[in-house]
Amino acid sequence: METLDPDLLRTFLAFVDSGSLAQAAASIGRSPSAVTAQMQRLTDDFLQP
Repeated sequence: METLDPDLLRTFLAFVDSGSLAQAAASIGRSPSAVTAQMQRLTDDFLQP
């Protein structure tokens, strides 16, 4: 199993805590598009067969 990038985990937790990508982005000091890209990376990493 590959290790999880801590930055991706922080982004995911910020999203879960805030309930929105925009609020997550603001809370971690990133743009909404950067948060979207990180969430897509998580999806790609964990939902691929």
